[in-house]
Amino acid sequence: MVSAQEAIEHNKAQLVAIALKHNIQSIRVEFSGCGDDGCIDCILLTDTRGTYINNPDNLDCSEFQIYGLERSQIWTGSGWESPNFSLNPTLVLTSNLIEPLIYELLERSGVDWINNDGGHGHANIDRNYADETDLSFHLEVYQRYTESSLEHEREEVWSSPEAATLPRAILINAAHPVTEDDFL
Repeated sequence: MVSAQEAIEHNKAQLVAIALKHNIQSIRVEFSGCGDDGCIDCILLTDTRGTYINNPDNLDCSEFQIYGLERSQIWTGSGWESPNFSLNPTLVLTSNLIEPLIYELLERSGVDWINNDGGHGHANIDRNYADETDLSFHLEVYQRYTESSLEHEREEVWSSPEAATLPRAILINAAHPVTEDDFL
């Protein structure tokens, strides 16, 4: 059985191999979420010449095998567990490899970018200039939140001119019983 971490590491290595084969220099993934929902908004790939790859899903990735990283979990009675991971052919680069990998890494970041006011951010996967066979990964997740603070408060007692002739209200305190003296 393969652990989730082993599946992720395998998929990262496959992404490096695909990037080398297809001369991918950079992958930028942008995401956003709020109100209990979130998604990857776009995936942009550029080649080693700096040109955008218009249809990354048309790249031939048939020789590569990846592990499915579905977020579905099963209840075992003692806790939630991920199902067994199995190798699948890489059919579509973005939806079968990049998206599930980014969603998994976002989940592991611990930042709630989906619920309430949500959040947004991006991940950059770039070919490392020091070693062309490595990819560097950089993830930025911003969380939105609503903040409120008291900016002004005013309290006054307004009285009419006739108020001076009316009896004053008495604050009744259980520790101090009302007596006739309280009305004088």
